[in-house]
Amino acid sequence: MFFINRSAISWSVILIMVMLLSLVIVYADSLSIPSEKTSDGVVAILSAFVGMLITIAVTAILLNRQTEVESSKERHMRQFEKKQETYYAFLEELGNIIATMLQRSLRGNDKKAYENVTSLSSLIFQFGYLRMHMEDETFLNVMACVSNIFNKYRELKIRDVYQSEILQSGHQRSVEVNNRLFCFSVVLSEELFHISSILNNDMYQGKSEFESNNKIENEIHRLLNSCGLKNMNLKQ
Repeated sequence: MFFINRSAISWSVILIMVMLLSLVIVYADSLSIPSEKTSDGVVAILSAFVGMLITIAVTAILLNRQTEVESSKERHMRQFEKKQETYYAFLEELGNIIATMLQRSLRGNDKKAYENVTSLSSLIFQFGYLRMHMEDETFLNVMACVSNIFNKYRELKIRDVYQSEILQSGHQRSVEVNNRLFCFSVVLSEELFHISSILNNDMYQGKSEFESNNKIENEIHRLLNSCGLKNMNLKQ
């Protein structure tokens, strides 16, 4: 079954009428009209009518084009707002998961399987929302940054060091725990800024590649030092 576009039919009818009226104007002199004045009057009326049709047609085209542009802009604006909302929710959820993960490590209860799986499921759902708004390469870059954060957390073994240095020894402070938290915070800030750069480029159609900024790194180190976290060599 073929569906006929009503708009196409309307334009076809207007075009045919314009063509017919134009032919009438051209051959008006050869028609059997009572007088020359009558012929001139008919031609003038038909000419005015043709002009009116052309004006209507041009106006309709312009209005239709303007409507399409406005509709497209409104659609893109809604898409942008939804993308922005999704990206904010992802960053917030990632922050909550990492904060909870660190709290569990520093309380010595990081191996509660049910809570860990629940956090992982929540993060996976956030990735699903991201995937709806991202191209493959962008999505993979974000996943790589998140993987780097958790890989570094696993490598530093913060929970194990906390248990041996604080819980088992009865100490209130540990240089080793301090240092590992510093190292994790540095990696977290670098990867988080990288993710933010990726999301920024995706939302605002930027083309710049993420580059490590020494000034920002130095400020992060200074901030961590101000919070009591120092950069020292790790125990092997």
